[in-house]
Amino acid sequence: MTARAAALALALTACAAPAADPPRITIDDAIATRSLAGTWTWALTTTADGTTRTERERWDLAITGDWLRLAGRYQRTVDVRAVDGVPFTCVQAPSYRLASTVDVTVAAAPGGAVIEEVGYQVEPSPCDRGLRRLARYQARLLDDDTLELRWADGVAHLQRATPPTPPPRLAVAAAPAGPWRWTATSWTAGGLVQREDERWELALGDDGALAGWYVRTVEVRDPGGAIVPCAGAPGYRFVDRYLVRGHRRPAAPDDDDAGDGWRFDEVAVVAGAHPCLAASPTRAKDGAELVVIGDVVVLTWRGARRQVLRRPAAYSPSEYAGL
Repeated sequence: MTARAAALALALTACAAPAADPPRITIDDAIATRSLAGTWTWALTTTADGTTRTERERWDLAITGDWLRLAGRYQRTVDVRAVDGVPFTCVQAPSYRLASTVDVTVAAAPGGAVIEEVGYQVEPSPCDRGLRRLARYQARLLDDDTLELRWADGVAHLQRATPPTPPPRLAVAAAPAGPWRWTATSWTAGGLVQREDERWELALGDDGALAGWYVRTVEVRDPGGAIVPCAGAPGYRFVDRYLVRGHRRPAAPDDDDAGDGWRFDEVAVVAGAHPCLAASPTRAKDGAELVVIGDVVVLTWRGARRQVLRRPAAYSPSEYAGL
C-alpha cells in the first residue's frame, strides 16, 4: 500500500460512524427468563391426506445457578390415525404413536429469551427412522399463563400446566417378555371375510432362552350372511395353539430394524378341528426372526413374511420384570 492510500484509508476510518453497541440484556429480561421456569403444554389436532394427527408437547424448564439461563426438556408425542381405518404398512394397524424427548437450554435475550434444542432421544418405532433436526426459538411471555414460541416458519402458544401434567408413558424395555396381540381382517379366495386374532405370551429365561406360546383364532364368514356349505351356517371359527422356543441373536450390520433380536421356531402345534378344514387338518411349523422396536415386535417369518405384534393397552412392565 502506498503512503497516499494508507492516509486515505486512515481518513475514511476516522470519518466512519462509530459501531452501534449490541443490544444489552436488562434486569427485566433476566426476570422474564426466570419466569419461564415451570411446566408448559401444547396440543394440536389436524386432518390431512386421509390421516388425523394429534400432537402433544410437555415442556419442563428449570432454574439454574445462572440468572440468565434455564435448562430443561420437552416430551413430544404424535398419534396418527387413518381416517378410513386402513392399516398403515409400517405397523399393520390403523394407528400408531411417535414419541421423543428433546433437551433444551434457555438464554435471556433482549425482549425475551432464546431456546436452543441441544439433543434428543427418540422412542423406537417401526414407523420412525429416529432422525430430528435441532431447532431454535424466540420465546416470550404473553401473560403469566401463555408462552409464545416463534421460529423461522411458525408460531406456537404454550399454556402453563396447573397442576403440572404427568409425563407421557415411558417406552417399555426392549425385551419380548410379556403379552402381545395381533389382529387382521382379509378376504379369502372364495370371497369370504376372514378375521385373525393372535394372543402371545413370551418369557426370557436366565440363560437368555426365549419361550412362550400363542393362540390363533380365525373366524370366517360370508359378508352377505349366506350359508357357507361346509359349515351349514353363515360362518365358522377355529382355534390353533402353538409353542415356541428360541434364543437371542446378534443384530446384523445391515438390519433395517433397530433393536434387540431373537430367533425362534414353533416346536409344537395343536390344530383346531372343523369340517371346513377337512382338506388341511394339520399345520406346518414355522420359524421367525424377532426384533423389538419400542412397544411393538416385528416378526419376519420364512419367506420374508412380516408381522407386527403390539402391546395390549393394559400391559404393565413390572408384572413381567422377573421373566
